[in-house]
Amino acid sequence: MTMTGSDKPALYEPKTDVWEEAAQAFDEDSKARKTITYHKARTHNCAQAVLCSFADELGMDEEDLYRLSEGLSVGIAANKRVCGALLAADLIISYFSSDPDLDHWSTKETNEAVNALHQDFMDQLVTLLGEDRSSIICKEIIHEDIPLDVPCTFVMGAAAQAAQNALANRA
Repeated sequence: MTMTGSDKPALYEPKTDVWEEAAQAFDEDSKARKTITYHKARTHNCAQAVLCSFADELGMDEEDLYRLSEGLSVGIAANKRVCGALLAADLIISYFSSDPDLDHWSTKETNEAVNALHQDFMDQLVTLLGEDRSSIICKEIIHEDIPLDVPCTFVMGAAAQAAQNALANRA
């Protein structure tokens, strides 16, 4: 069951119109803006917003991507561990970096691509949110901010932008 905006708890209500502020940090036609739009609509969690923004590139149905990433929000199942938005970006890069030959284990290229994506993500977080929020760990990014939307909207944008940058660099 998908929660609509009115079904979500007050925790999700931002103090400011953080979506507009975050959207302005990214190019108008970027995946980051699309990600922020999904989250603003209150229909997608952080991981879903990032992953579903790349449905066309992945050649996958958005509903399937939505379902695959549901448990990744707020640091994996709301445990504030590894950032769900970053995990979604990792999935995107892994998909394009992986060798689909199931008879051979090949992770070197994928690991290098994911490491580069993480560095880009961290660099963007420093620019957007400051040095003290530059982490891949959800609770270190959001600290004790309530509502979560304040830092997370920027984080989702950074994850989507890092994935878009990584895909552009592969071309």
